[in-house]
Amino acid sequence: MDEVEQDQHEARLKELFDSFDTTGTGSLGQEELTDLCHMLSLEEVAPVLQQTLLQDNLLGRVHFDQFKEALILILSRTLSNEEHFQEPDCSLEAQPKYVRG
Repeated sequence: MDEVEQDQHEARLKELFDSFDTTGTGSLGQEELTDLCHMLSLEEVAPVLQQTLLQDNLLGRVHFDQFKEALILILSRTLSNEEHFQEPDCSLEAQPKYVRG
């Protein structure tokens, strides 16, 4: 992915993030964060994401850069775990058949 394309994706994510900011403070609370994760179809990683973001956060609010960095971290872990468990089994290669004639 080139830098321009990455910037476009980040801008779109920021727009979505801002659309869930009902208080207009530039940050999301737990309920808003849950709604955003649902909108992004991140239900599977939402609990880990929220725990990561809110565990030491005394204000209970998350800014976009915090959300983006945590999302990248969690999704990269998830993808690397999936790749680890879904490695193709190379020992079951198709054997050529003998064709007569």
